[in-house]
Amino acid sequence: MPEELVPRQVAIVMGGNGRWAKQRGMVRTEGHWAGKAPLLDVI
Repeated sequence: MPEELVPRQVAIVMGGNGRWAKQRGMVRTEGHWAGKAPLLDVI
């Protein structure tokens, strides 16, 4: 890929973790913590 086409910044939007937790009877923040492991895999 030509260097000028390589992005200088990339954004990761973590969405749905609150809903994921709610569906499992957890509080919203537990969903945010559960999203940490997949995020670390990506980065």
